[in-house]
Amino acid sequence: MKIGKLITFICIFTIANNAFSQGSLHVKGKIKADSLANSGYLIIIADSLGTLDTLPPGQAGQVLISNGPAGKPYWSDLSTSKILYSEVNTVSNISDTSEQVLASYLLPGNTLTTDGDWIEVKAFGKFIGPINLSSFIKLKLDGDTLAYMFMPTSVPSGNEHFFFMEANVYRRNNNSQKSQQSFEIESMLIANFYVYEQFKNLANNLNIEFTAKNGNGLGNTIVLYGFSVQLFR
Repeated sequence: MKIGKLITFICIFTIANNAFSQGSLHVKGKIKADSLANSGYLIIIADSLGTLDTLPPGQAGQVLISNGPAGKPYWSDLSTSKILYSEVNTVSNISDTSEQVLASYLLPGNTLTTDGDWIEVKAFGKFIGPINLSSFIKLKLDGDTLAYMFMPTSVPSGNEHFFFMEANVYRRNNNSQKSQQSFEIESMLIANFYVYEQFKNLANNLNIEFTAKNGNGLGNTIVLYGFSVQLFR
């Protein structure tokens, strides 16, 4: 592991099932119980001031990277391209006029670790009339809109229109992102393109959602067939 100017050391202690009955580990600093990994190791880190802390266990396939936020190491997946989430279950809105979440994925913190890393979010499905002009569908990142489509015209009862939405979110730095969205509606010949800016802390877990609303309050009129999130580096 390459370490920069910040003096950091990492200690990995192997802990057997009965290790605590044989002796004690004395550390000046804090030890977090949630840092004990299932595989039986404890990672203790120290910064240049000698402050000790522990690092929570990583996920399968992740590697340990030095000099992350605040100079501390962190876990990361270094795959160049990876499908993070994909579902093809048919999900419909319920009878309500509120905005409803039909699909979601929790993006782990430190997934986008390098400036220029980006994720692609896709959703497709169909509208089934009656739907009025106050109806919409959205892709959202931790509450902020990534992509949205308001119905440009009412959809009569029984009529169907398929839709496709896509949003790409690019890391500019750890606290700033640029995103672009596009969507199409079959048989309405509608296509659009927008660019947005977000200011999310990418070290945090971020919720990605597909939401829908039918202004008529009728259920089973907005149907989601597929939702996916893919990572690119």
